[in-house]
Amino acid sequence: MIYLLHGEEEFLVSEALAQLKAGFGSGDMLDLNTIRFEGGSVGFAEFEAAVCTIPFLADCRLVLVDGLLASLQRRAAHRGDGDEGEGDGDGSETAGGRADGGWEKLGDLLTRLPDTTQLVFIEGAINARATAAKAVMQAADVRRFDKLKGPPLADWVRKRAVEHACKLSGGALPLLVNLAGNDLRLLDSELQKLTLYANGASVDEAAVRALVPLSAETAIFGLVDAFVERQLTPAQRELHRLLNNGAAPPYLLFMLARQVRLVLAAADLLSERLPQSEMGPRLGLAGFPLTKTIEQAQRTNVPTLIAMLNRLLEADVQMKTGKLDAVLAVELLVTELCIASRARAGR
Repeated sequence: MIYLLHGEEEFLVSEALAQLKAGFGSGDMLDLNTIRFEGGSVGFAEFEAAVCTIPFLADCRLVLVDGLLASLQRRAAHRGDGDEGEGDGDGSETAGGRADGGWEKLGDLLTRLPDTTQLVFIEGAINARATAAKAVMQAADVRRFDKLKGPPLADWVRKRAVEHACKLSGGALPLLVNLAGNDLRLLDSELQKLTLYANGASVDEAAVRALVPLSAETAIFGLVDAFVERQLTPAQRELHRLLNNGAAPPYLLFMLARQVRLVLAAADLLSERLPQSEMGPRLGLAGFPLTKTIEQAQRTNVPTLIAMLNRLLEADVQMKTGKLDAVLAVELLVTELCIASRARAGR
């Protein structure tokens, strides 16, 4: 049997892999008959030998391959052609290295695997139109795991809370998602922490606020809120909390610029009187980030947003040229944006 587990949600991919492995058995004999390859370093001949080998004193042989399709696609892009498989070697070359012949025979190989072979391709985002990807998708049980957002994310958290026996009450669930973002691994960890803290009791909003750290994305919303509301002290507090949690100034600058651009785009869509249901796909947002971005667009104006972007660009130049220390540059940026917003509001 052949499986393709792929998608941007690495946590769901890893869980799907664990469930597959559990279904194949456990113990020393499965370990003995399991081999795992990094797609960028395995040669076709080595791969072919592994998937065609009969298991030793076991029902199946498990072959796991990480990132092979992505590696073949990178090589094709580097060569500037669309064929991921052709090469000049004898099939012993790697998918991600020097020469890489033999992989053009991947599709044929997948049609003649022994029934005892369980082959699992593990990938991130892939180009489904690429030659190797097409061959694998045609032969495999394909399972795709996209990033969760909006209602599907809330449903996942709700189900996960039940699995951990974590009783989320009232607004605790949406607050948890707003604070932790859509990082499923982080959300799972926070649910486990809340379960231990509650010790069988319900988890309310106060417990979530006390135990769950603010995600960088949520803190960026707070900073832009402070700019719009001309609140210098909250802005400085959010900035220092981010810096103390290890956020790098260039990253903060990038995230701030991204959010201001989204608010500017939302303001443009609001001027066209588009409903929120149509704005989401246009902005690439859903759930809390979409609602928050629209709310910020309604509370400011286009000239203010353009002025913010110009000041963000100036801070970026100051950092990259070394004119100002990175932390000082972002501190001055936050102060000046709040003061400038205040001045424009007073006109």
